[in-house]
Amino acid sequence: MAKPGRDKASNKDVVITFRLSEDEFAPFDALLKRSTLKRSAFFRQTFLSADKQVTLKEKFHPDYTKLLFFVNKASNNLNQIAKRLNGAEKVGLIDSKSYYEALNHLISIDQMLKGALDAVQS
Repeated sequence: MAKPGRDKASNKDVVITFRLSEDEFAPFDALLKRSTLKRSAFFRQTFLSADKQVTLKEKFHPDYTKLLFFVNKASNNLNQIAKRLNGAEKVGLIDSKSYYEALNHLISIDQMLKGALDAVQS
């Protein structure tokens, strides 16, 4: 409930709390000691006047890390298959047509895996 004499726009209904280490707090403490502001007003003014350009690390979809694990495992196997294909093609164990066909399949699988990661990430 608003106190008499205050307009609704000045109500501060949201509480924000955070902790600082002694080293992080020291520069603010020095300023607070020189200021007539109370701690809450000081940090409100500091926070609201600060640069709003904050670099955020976005959250991933909950399944992203699980999917990333499986994609990494599959990618490792795809690389092993590609290595064996390259070796077999160099010594003539498979013909060029089969070699390029297999490589195209591997590329398609790779693109599907990356597409799945992109879909879950966004």
